[in-house]
Amino acid sequence: MPKIPEPKNLNNARTVAALRPPLQGQVDYWDKSLKGFVLRVSAGGKMAWGIIYRNAEGRRKRFTLGAYPSMKVTVARQKAIDELGRISKGADPATEKKAEHKAGTFNELADLYLDKYAKGESYSKWERDGAEGSAPEPNKRSWPSDKAMIYHDLKPAWGPRKAKAITRADVNRLLNEIVERGSPIQANRVLGLTRKIYSWAISTDRVTMQVNPCHEIKKPAKERKRDRVLDALEIKTLWPMAGDYVTITDPLRIALRTILATAQRPGEITGLSWAELDGDWQTAEEPFWTIPGTRTKNKLAHRVPLSPLAVDLLKQAKKLSKDSGFAFPSPRGGKPILETSLTHALIRSGHFGVSHFSPHDLRRTAATHMTGPHCKVSRFILERVLNHADQTVTGRHYDFYEYDDEKRHALNTWSSRLAQVTEGKDQDSKVVPIHG
Repeated sequence: MPKIPEPKNLNNARTVAALRPPLQGQVDYWDKSLKGFVLRVSAGGKMAWGIIYRNAEGRRKRFTLGAYPSMKVTVARQKAIDELGRISKGADPATEKKAEHKAGTFNELADLYLDKYAKGESYSKWERDGAEGSAPEPNKRSWPSDKAMIYHDLKPAWGPRKAKAITRADVNRLLNEIVERGSPIQANRVLGLTRKIYSWAISTDRVTMQVNPCHEIKKPAKERKRDRVLDALEIKTLWPMAGDYVTITDPLRIALRTILATAQRPGEITGLSWAELDGDWQTAEEPFWTIPGTRTKNKLAHRVPLSPLAVDLLKQAKKLSKDSGFAFPSPRGGKPILETSLTHALIRSGHFGVSHFSPHDLRRTAATHMTGPHCKVSRFILERVLNHADQTVTGRHYDFYEYDDEKRHALNTWSSRLAQVTEGKDQDSKVVPIHG
């Protein structure tokens, strides 16, 4: 057992730096003037400030204040004075800290899950410190989606209730409500997230429960390969993307509309830079957007004729993007928004009162309506609009025609039809889905 060292005046960095670590284990250096204030030093040289005290029941407790040198001497002493003052009035900081580990309400559990698991300690600390420097890798890249579901579905249902009091009946009731509002796939996602939250909470002793409340609950909806196409009425309902219940920024709203107007891939829209547009795109009679091969799925540059609607949407984006080189810049600057931002916006907004759909479904919707009875675009030209790779021998080796005029006619026709639909002039929606 190491010899207990003499108390020191732990009031300056020089004194602290002169303290010797033990040969093995760890030792407490007590402060001469502030009773209970200690600095624990390990054989490896690590140092941590703390206080040692007796609680109201007379039990000896230790409470760690912080590590040295990240917590300076003056800060540690003041914190020790504050905590010892609270202890004299009946507080027990060690017990309080232990209680923080556990979740009382579902709100507390959900926040712990996001900070400790979904984001992870490093990412959460980076956020708390002001998000300076490069962000560490979060534990789950999809944590924004988890957060959106928590705030959109779980907290409103269970927030103030005891986390350990949530039952299978509560979970089933919530899932049924989500299905009844027309979002069965979202119900599947909520079930999966709830199961994950409680599995983590039980395994880490955040809640005292023997059985996960999601145990043996099956997915409310069967999922298959997506072929979701919005009909005319759904497009009309979706287009405003506004209302009391909706939470979405103007850039995200414009980006979603631009996918529908141009039929291009969501990632190509979110990554759009002004350098990809013709220099006179705002005034040209026939403006083009050229997506470089580095950003296309087939690695081939793709010329997209811009319809009047597309130009109008990009003009709106230009005003909002200010000096950024991107049409839809990230709030953190220097980069465009992520494609996943669109998905998270749809989740937060409840899909604007329309049955569940993804950003890519908007591309499929535009493609399907273009070949429908109102636009009558040929499937061959549609493939050129969508920049699908031509798998024929002729297409791969001999046909290098750009089909610019044909693509422009197709997109202009769709633009006119889209205006007709959004203004409520025609709600015919009998279409067959186009895949891709």
